[in-house]
Amino acid sequence: MHFQEQKQCSRNPTRTMKISRTPLAESQTSFSLRRTVTKDDIKKLKHNVDGLKLQLKGKEEKELLLGEEVGKLKAKLCKEGGDKLNSVSQLEIKVVYLEQQVKDKEEVLLGLSEERREAIRQLCILIDYHRGRYDHLREAISKKTVHIKRMA
Repeated sequence: MHFQEQKQCSRNPTRTMKISRTPLAESQTSFSLRRTVTKDDIKKLKHNVDGLKLQLKGKEEKELLLGEEVGKLKAKLCKEGGDKLNSVSQLEIKVVYLEQQVKDKEEVLLGLSEERREAIRQLCILIDYHRGRYDHLREAISKKTVHIKRMA
């Protein structure tokens, strides 16, 4: 590429001066340009790094705060969950107790209904007995009345 540039430069004297520099001079110029660009890039990158460090620090602080809040919420949930489980187990025990009471009362009611039937049956027998006695007394009285009327 230097050879072609030199050909073209020989036609153009102003260009010849630029190109007539040695490759060493060109490399020094490009190196100094690169160094300047590199210094600017380094400054920009350092500035970016500082900004990113600040962002990272802010996010880490936020993460720490959120972690603490999550811990508090987990503790609250465990406490409430434990209370709920305790309440549920107490309610289950109460349900079992109330179901047993209902069964006992049903048995008592069945026993009472049986006793009531027995009492009604005995009352019916007693009524039949007294009705029979009443009929027997009425017959006896009507025979005596007829017997007394005949005597008179």
